[in-house]
Amino acid sequence: MKAKRLNSIQVRLLALLAVVIFFASLAFSVSHVWGSIFHERAMAEKEPAEEPGKINYYREVDSLLSRAISLSRANAAYYADRGDFFNRAMDAGLKEKLSIEDKEVESLYKTAIDLNPVDYKAHLKLAGFYMGQGSKKAEAEFRKAVALSPSDYQVYLYTSKYFLKQKDGEGSLRNLILFFHYADCDWHVGINSIRGDIERMSGFLLDEKARELRVKISSFSTEFDFKEQGFPHARIPLKVIAYLKGNPREVILYKDNLPYAYFRKVDSTPEHTVYELSLDNFLPGVHLDDFKIKTDPAATIGKVEIIKTFGQ
Repeated sequence: MKAKRLNSIQVRLLALLAVVIFFASLAFSVSHVWGSIFHERAMAEKEPAEEPGKINYYREVDSLLSRAISLSRANAAYYADRGDFFNRAMDAGLKEKLSIEDKEVESLYKTAIDLNPVDYKAHLKLAGFYMGQGSKKAEAEFRKAVALSPSDYQVYLYTSKYFLKQKDGEGSLRNLILFFHYADCDWHVGINSIRGDIERMSGFLLDEKARELRVKISSFSTEFDFKEQGFPHARIPLKVIAYLKGNPREVILYKDNLPYAYFRKVDSTPEHTVYELSLDNFLPGVHLDDFKIKTDPAATIGKVEIIKTFGQ
């Protein structure tokens, strides 16, 4: 009899546990649905043109997003959307009127990343926030976004903007090459956001009519190392023009201290002898950052011009 009673208690406990799990699951599902409803309402709200209406709009949308988050705390997108919303409000000049704190915006993006660390867009958003704050933390987040989505041209577009703002020639060169490579015929998407930064960058020329990005890099050395100059670990066609002090017999592209390709002489001026090479075919396992330019006999490389064509 005692054994049967214990079994009966166990059955009742299991039944009770099943009921608890059922209602907990039901409550979770209902909460998730309501969170989705509030989120959709927030996204559907239209921003008015006048400031008095804007303030009410932002307060209403913030309330809806806050309720969505409270009902679905594991949804990373809701935190990122609220961070975006705060950024929009700050861009509208309403930071003080809406009492928006920088730490709160940062926390929203960080929470989104904690919940979904492989979402490269969340890393981009946090990087953009840091860039707007003038924080060096932006670079690490841009690098994480690149690592998570290495073939998305928009990642390189935003990362290029950061390095251009920093006047970082190596970072700008690397990411612009990758942007134009992966954007291909969609290069015009977003180009307005970086055109001015490229024009202000010394040694950089964007020729949209010819569909070319030209970058001149000073050298004043007998060797030009692509890796040291920030070239990406990628197989991207480029035209390379070397301006030499003197008139060497040969200008050679090396990989692992072995000749890989030879430049051809195209011009001679009182200042430079000019050599050119089109890098359009790569052997298996060969990348841009594997190369070095050397001369025979040794001569000073005054500068190297890189030409990246795009959208053709």
